[in-house]
Amino acid sequence: MLDFKLGSDIPGYSNPLINSSSDWSLATMPLLKSVNISKLESFSKELNLTGSSKLQEFRALGSIIERINFAPGAPLHTVHLP
Repeated sequence: MLDFKLGSDIPGYSNPLINSSSDWSLATMPLLKSVNISKLESFSKELNLTGSSKLQEFRALGSIIERINFAPGAPLHTVHLP
């Protein structure tokens, strides 16, 4: 997987279906380049992206995520934190 999008930066967007009890992991996705979890207002878990050494873009605007662990040396050029 190259892109993971559960959220959006579009004004008015909301995704109440994803919350802290949702069970998914991005820890073992070495080809991942982009993650968008913006406006997930009910998801407050820690995200482990240490296995995504090619990650270039991460967006989490409007989210309440507690912590994000990025891969050392990942070529991040865009990072939008809550």
